Amino acid sequence: MVSMLFSCQKDPVEQDPNVKLDFSQDTVFFDTVFTSLGSTTQSFTIHNREKQRVRISSIRLAGGASSFYRINVDGQAAFEVNDIDIEGEDSLYVFCRVTIDPTDERNPFVISDSIVFETNGNIQDVNLVALGQNANYILADTYIAGYPKFKVIAGVNETTRWTADRPYVIYGFAVVDSTGLLEIDRGTRVYFHNNSGLWIYKGGTIKAKGSVDAPIVFQGDRLEDFYKDLPGQWDRIWINEGSFNNEIDYAIIRNGFIGLQLETLQEQMGNQLILSNTRIENMTGYGILTRFYNLTAYNNVVVNCGQYLAAFTWGGYYDVRQCTFANYWSSSVRVTCILLCKRLHFGHL
Repeated sequence: MVSMLFSCQKDPVEQDPNVKLDFSQDTVFFDTVFTSLGSTTQSFTIHNREKQRVRISSIRLAGGASSFYRINVDGQAAFEVNDIDIEGEDSLYVFCRVTIDPTDERNPFVISDSIVFETNGNIQDVNLVALGQNANYILADTYIAGYPKFKVIAGVNETTRWTADRPYVIYGFAVVDSTGLLEIDRGTRVYFHNNSGLWIYKGGTIKAKGSVDAPIVFQGDRLEDFYKDLPGQWDRIWINEGSFNNEIDYAIIRNGFIGLQLETLQEQMGNQLILSNTRIENMTGYGILTRFYNLTAYNNVVVNCGQYLAAFTWGGYYDVRQCTFANYWSSSVRVTCILLCKRLHFGHL
């Protein structure tokens, strides 16, 4: 009699330190605007493209126990899961949940974290992004090569009005298209995520009219005390030649890269920006940067920028009255002068 003994054994684990996981997406975005205390769940998949089994030694939330997020991997709900195997050419679901009280004004507007994966010593991550307060969220949905991601908020011949009821949070660039009009009411708060901004395209118009007791505020979306005076948190307000006069009155523009970039893209259209009673401060680059533009400015304050407080370039016409330019920048070494003026015509300065 011959006895045969069989046993089942798993495939060996791939030990190559160059092995990388593949993910169905690099960012999980929770795009619900929450209206009450609650949670929402999203998922993505991890793919093992190798022939052999891969062991993920650690899957963890970067924010740990303090994170707004929770993860569930292979039926295990935790902040960190260890030694998860994926068979060759197989995949695994990861479920992510976020719980937010949108009425809590201590929350950031955009709540970010990441899931960190460690495989054979390689570190990879998937970003988690959710909306943290009740606000009007403008989320970029269009990308054209050579331009930042953007969303058109006022199309051709369209008027959009922003009110002070709830703040506006911009993720990407908000764009006013040709012949579009953006009106911003007194007391409105506009918050920009990292690298985000507002773009008034050629032929478009902005009318931002605050008041002495209720100015319009443009700043970054981080509300913690550490970010109160931290420059460079967002990109710029970019205004091209307008079909009507652009107006900004009683505004505060702070903590970005460029406060106002005023630039003629094609040809001057006989109109200008009227800038009044406005404070521009704490920019890593320029307070005001112009290229072949018409600007009337009075009773403004431009302070504390890493490069020029104002750079008027490529010609243009400028009527600047009763404005204060003062630079006490201390966040880095500054080697530029306060003002730069090239080939200009000044009505007053």
